[in-house]
Amino acid sequence: MDTQSTRCPTTFCEAFTYQELADLKGGNVWNSWHPIMERILSRTCEMKCVYTELCEHFGYSLESYNPGLRLALEAIWASGGLFNKDSISNKREAQKELVSLHEEIPSLANRLSEALIRQRELFDTEDFTTGEHMNLVDLISSAGMYNGHFTGWVENELKKLDGEYDGKYWPEPERLVSAIGDFESSRELPVQGYLPEEVMDGRKSVLKDFVLGFDSDLINTRQIPKSFSFSNASIASIANVVLDLPKNRLATEDAIRVIRNRRKNGFYKKNDNDRL
Repeated sequence: MDTQSTRCPTTFCEAFTYQELADLKGGNVWNSWHPIMERILSRTCEMKCVYTELCEHFGYSLESYNPGLRLALEAIWASGGLFNKDSISNKREAQKELVSLHEEIPSLANRLSEALIRQRELFDTEDFTTGEHMNLVDLISSAGMYNGHFTGWVENELKKLDGEYDGKYWPEPERLVSAIGDFESSRELPVQGYLPEEVMDGRKSVLKDFVLGFDSDLINTRQIPKSFSFSNASIASIANVVLDLPKNRLATEDAIRVIRNRRKNGFYKKNDNDRL
């Protein structure tokens, strides 16, 4: 960045993005950001209001700048991958599967535990024998055989305890299986780390999902003050560029205003019939 880039918010942010993109490509990291950053650089004119708001709020110069500026730019670069239609759809499907597994695991654990208990009863009452008897320590050792940290540091200590305390001191394997089901039953349903509830539980809407997700990401990012928020016009520009929206479906300042007002008034937690 030369000194000229410090005189204009757009020039500064454009030069900053060029340099960061070069560094990321050189390190082969954050590859999902690269196409978004390239698109942003190819459409700098549409980002002028965004860059102006950033620099007016955080300040900028060649020598120093508020870390909030970098984090806000990074949020923009990441948003195309986090809050696009496919990414959100995948997370919704993952949530459905996680909820299903949350319900299924306790049932499976209970069935397996009951089967193990019945197996033990038959061995004990009907005089059957087998060459091996499953105990908890053997089970843990078998599960950890491919974990070098376990085999190198824990396994020998565990076997010492097994030699010191006989079977009556250890829980039976079926109790361990049952405990897995009890644990799953007792914990809360999973919560998505990036997407707010209004997105995960609401109807599909490309623009609404992007706005709610992006705003939530900024609010939850440390070092970006809660007082900072992009204007409706800037959010519209960001959405149009990073999502590469078609010309006949471009986001507008008014559309962003409606979405934000509805979120503020709790509309998306009650109803989600809009298609903005």
